[in-house]
Amino acid sequence: MLMASPPSHWPNLDIGWLKKWLPSSCSAIVTKFMEKPDSCSGTDINLLCYVRDLATRIILHTSHNKEKGPLPHLSPYIRFCSCQLNAGSLLQRKTEDVPEFVEVHKQCVTDPRCQGMPLSSFLLKPMQRITRYPLLLKKILKHTPEDHPDHLHLVDALAKAEELCSQVNEGVREKENSNDLEWIQQNVLCEGLDEKLTFNSVTNCLGPRKFLHSGTLYKHGRRTLNDDDDDDDIWSGCVAKSNKELVGFLFNDFLLLAQPQGSSRNSFTFNIKSKAQFRMYKMPIFLNEVMLKTGTDGEYDTPCHFQLCHINQTYNLKAGNANDRDVWVKKIETASRYYLETERKKNEKAYLWSTK
Repeated sequence: MLMASPPSHWPNLDIGWLKKWLPSSCSAIVTKFMEKPDSCSGTDINLLCYVRDLATRIILHTSHNKEKGPLPHLSPYIRFCSCQLNAGSLLQRKTEDVPEFVEVHKQCVTDPRCQGMPLSSFLLKPMQRITRYPLLLKKILKHTPEDHPDHLHLVDALAKAEELCSQVNEGVREKENSNDLEWIQQNVLCEGLDEKLTFNSVTNCLGPRKFLHSGTLYKHGRRTLNDDDDDDDIWSGCVAKSNKELVGFLFNDFLLLAQPQGSSRNSFTFNIKSKAQFRMYKMPIFLNEVMLKTGTDGEYDTPCHFQLCHINQTYNLKAGNANDRDVWVKKIETASRYYLETERKKNEKAYLWSTK
């Protein structure tokens, strides 16, 4: 059967190829279009145009703009998705606290153009679209012969779409990290330092500071007679064991031990909505200056215990259980190793420059 002339806005495409990889519902639309193009609704045409145009735009952009990086015209998605959690929190606050906002929102939802979906659904759509691009391109690629002219372009387009998805995920992680650091800045009082400690800042060696881990730790050692003082040693010999509750905040460059303000009945769980307050217990323990041990002789050789040796100070710490201890040990070891390796490479590079 000869296909009638398509509408002028219909893109130039291989109908047989399109029909092969489209879902069955869309494939039926293609069949209807091939047999009776005049019977296709505007929605049918728009759907097929959108799906084909998606692949076409990515293929063309990839083939002509390889030197410009992955899909720069989609880069606003990275910023938008990074702020999605903040947008969701703001929407929730407005919904709970502003009756006028709730009323306007209800009116918008009833608009036929919204198809009954609330604002929260529209906030999620960009992220959902980014994650669908690689899936759609994989399906297209699966049904595209290797000798087809579009095959190599599709491979490139898939790589670009996956890289964009990775960049969006990284942007989300960076925003979450920034929010966590700002919470710590507001809720952990750091007194006695020569300079103000700005958590959400660039480190001396590792680039932007990253928040890695947190949790309840206990000072595991012997108490001095004056252990009620805040400046007591974290280990020294005397008569009774200490079991002071602390909270550890681990970053990529140091470990901060803080003391909860007020009574604490449960183990600490990090939550940026929490209003809990803390006070720095000891000076920051920089991870390029520590030696980690998981057991010592005698009473400290327990499954929950680990020891940090920092310059001339030893910290005997105990986690809530053996699994928590293992997590702390692994994260501290990994961060410390990376810090030392990065520092070594920078020093070597500086030395080479100085000898030129």
